[in-house]
Amino acid sequence: MNENIVQFKGTKNGIIVMLDENSPYEELKKALDKKSESAKDFFKDARTDITFSGFSLTAAQEVELAQIINKNTGMDISSALSGGTPSISSPRFASSARKDDGALNQLLSEALVTAKKNLTTFHRGAVRSGQSIRFPGSIVVIGDVNPGGELIAEGNIIVLGILKGLAHAGCTGSHDCFVAALDMRPTQLRIAELIACFPDEKAENTPLYAYINENQIFVEPLL
Repeated sequence: MNENIVQFKGTKNGIIVMLDENSPYEELKKALDKKSESAKDFFKDARTDITFSGFSLTAAQEVELAQIINKNTGMDISSALSGGTPSISSPRFASSARKDDGALNQLLSEALVTAKKNLTTFHRGAVRSGQSIRFPGSIVVIGDVNPGGELIAEGNIIVLGILKGLAHAGCTGSHDCFVAALDMRPTQLRIAELIACFPDEKAENTPLYAYINENQIFVEPLL
């Protein structure tokens, strides 16, 4: 196996992982596993962004390679990018959020599917009152969205926590977008130009999924 098909390059903005575009993915994965293992002392406990370049990766492959680097080096990856475009968060982030909740795996699967279709930004931690996250793609929050917090996305919104603030998916008018949360109690939920009202007595800890059908917002249990 030629380890040189994977190279690390340090920059002021993080680490570039250069992958040979002509090599099979499985060979790249094995080379990355061996090369990151040998470099673990250099990267140990570092916190940085990584960028994959060269080989065209799917979202699932990006997650897999980021997990290999994290496992072998202990590196705290702030974010992982493909070709300079934000696409996935650190696997460490995902493992810190209610990993035993049965709904989490399904929500993460939804996030990966979304990432293949459009840009996705990941936010770790609570979205506080007065804080607004706007993104020209999809938003995944690994934490709670407090009252007064806002999520405004051109794509989908997924909250791996309690959604108590405002969520507006498809803000440019797309009816194909959705909002999902492990516990959905928003002050306002919007998809495209439609607005849904939630009853105050809604049961807590209920994973829900909101989408548009026949020009109305429907909300159903996620599982």
